[in-house]
Amino acid sequence: MPQPLSRRSLLLGTSALAFLAACSKKRDGTIEVEDSTDTTRGQRDVLSTVLAGTMFQTGIDERVTFALFEGVPASLVGADTVVKVAFQKPGTKALTEPVVAERKSEGITERPYYVVRHNFDIAGDWGLQAQVAGKKPGNAVITINDPSKVAWPTPGAALPKPQTPTAANTLDVNPICTRTPSPCPWHETSLETVVGNGKPSVVLLATPALCASATCGPVLDILLGEAGTVGDKANFAHVEVYKDTTGKTLSPAFAAFQTESEPVCYFVDKNGVVVNRFNGPFDASEARAAIASLIA
Repeated sequence: MPQPLSRRSLLLGTSALAFLAACSKKRDGTIEVEDSTDTTRGQRDVLSTVLAGTMFQTGIDERVTFALFEGVPASLVGADTVVKVAFQKPGTKALTEPVVAERKSEGITERPYYVVRHNFDIAGDWGLQAQVAGKKPGNAVITINDPSKVAWPTPGAALPKPQTPTAANTLDVNPICTRTPSPCPWHETSLETVVGNGKPSVVLLATPALCASATCGPVLDILLGEAGTVGDKANFAHVEVYKDTTGKTLSPAFAAFQTESEPVCYFVDKNGVVVNRFNGPFDASEARAAIASLIA
């Protein structure tokens, strides 16, 4: 009988640390990294699981993303590796039936990740176990929240519509977009005039220049590419995380969402209600499918 999945120390190489669980932050601004398996230097048969998002909840078909590494120094598992995932409900020892996780990398090839969906029926700290044949499983602890008790926007709720910086009114945010070599075009109109204006909207909270996981820039570029295929069927907006490049003070617009991490992408219907959201990285195939569903 499996034992409860415990919180363990993270001992990974620099490639794993670069992923950093989608830039998850404590309220004091320091970085949090989700728990992973203990590893011993030189052990190539040991897996390490790094969750690539936060803000998980009960009651929906929740999207869970993670990066998977092997050995120390850590390296990504091979692209052809079959990875299965099982979950462990709080207070129990049994694992759910393992399901195959899907590897994603289109447009984000240097930061591939795995995605699996699960409907969590109770709030609390669940265990996640990544399994590969012939290797010691990689365990992580994933906190599942009661959506009625969280501050951030959840599916079925209205998306906040704060005033956001524009070229004409920067609101003392500089720069209003940290994408390089040129800013994205989604800062011409403030968010409160876009969301709920009769068109569905895609709203990305991300900071390309300061994102510790190095996924904010790629996901913004992915959305830019996909936006070009839908014309005027949807609004697209980008909200920077910080007031400046020191990364010390959150921008008021980002703070209004009360999220715990970035990147986060919200898919919002024509009335301004959240219908889907990506916590953490996403690739072009996931973005394409979510946008197609939004504008259908």
